[in-house]
Amino acid sequence: MKKVLKKIANILAFAALFLVGAAGGLFLSLSLFSGFFNPLEVILGVVGILISLYVSIIAHEAGHLIFGLISGYTFSSFRIGSFMWIKQDGKIKLRRLSIAGTGGQCLMTPPEKNEKTPVVLYNLGGVIANIILAAIFACFYYLLFHSVILLALVFLFGAIVSFIIALTNGLPLDVGGIPNDGMNVVHLLGDKVSAVAFKNQLLMNAAQARGVGLSDMPDEWFVLPDGANMKNVHCASIAVFAVSRNMEKMDFASSEKEIKSLIDSDCNMAQIHRNLLKCDLVYCRLMSDGAGAEISSLLTIEQQKFMKSMKSFPSIIRTEYAIALIRDKNTEMAEKAKQNFENAAKTHPYPQDIEQERRYMEHAENIAQSLAQEAEK
Repeated sequence: MKKVLKKIANILAFAALFLVGAAGGLFLSLSLFSGFFNPLEVILGVVGILISLYVSIIAHEAGHLIFGLISGYTFSSFRIGSFMWIKQDGKIKLRRLSIAGTGGQCLMTPPEKNEKTPVVLYNLGGVIANIILAAIFACFYYLLFHSVILLALVFLFGAIVSFIIALTNGLPLDVGGIPNDGMNVVHLLGDKVSAVAFKNQLLMNAAQARGVGLSDMPDEWFVLPDGANMKNVHCASIAVFAVSRNMEKMDFASSEKEIKSLIDSDCNMAQIHRNLLKCDLVYCRLMSDGAGAEISSLLTIEQQKFMKSMKSFPSIIRTEYAIALIRDKNTEMAEKAKQNFENAAKTHPYPQDIEQERRYMEHAENIAQSLAQEAEK
């Protein structure tokens, strides 16, 4: 059934993309070949199309926010691209956070009084908002096509883009290794343990926004019952956070074993979590084995592309710093990584993460100094 659904989604997505291409071809033919539009109108049309794209993304995340509030959730953070508005100390603050494979994200704190966390409206709120927006754009296209054709075409593009976003988020799929909204609902409604895991993840995020580190959060948030379905992405995510929490104890030999065991298991963790864990595994091996650590098998071309796509993420910079210091013995590259870290730290939304990463970087410095002293003997 999942394979059939995925094929249908791919066909529909292709059809939607074909419509975008057809509309684009019409726009270009009217502007470039027939001279129907002058150059200024062409530029304005392109700008309008880009604006409609961002409006569709904003509407999607706003849908999560609105339907989350309706369901009893409270605001935690709202991100569009790399711009993130987060509630800290009773105020909404602007921070920066870029996550590969996502155009935005709205995270909220679940209602405490509900024994059963409401998940459907919150997760599908973005899809609902995009469907409504697509319908509005389509109405404007119909109304304007015979009078202001340039603006009408912009609304047509907006309708198609908003529909594509609703489609790719509503049908249960893993998009770029990350479960979309529809897949979240499937996982949550079909597994009570998953619903608890989902709630705990949101509670962790809210605690992070308050400046609480993983080590200081309640133990029960990181515990899964025996027999938990690790094919469920939310259960797998709890396991990821648990090993990250244990890593903060600075016992890197033990953490290396835990991380490798989780990576090698058949649990259905999000690809972004898998890639970040590989960075942690690289770091742990460098801390335990020094310059001779076997990390080349982890730093595949795909992994390096991922690290490049999230080059401002603190744990990735920390890993690059450790590689430069210990494996490559390149102080210039290490200093560059350190400067990149300081730049990222200025706007990172979670200060306790920065503090922990600083501890990891300081430990890497100590290891590098010890190795240098041993080499001189």
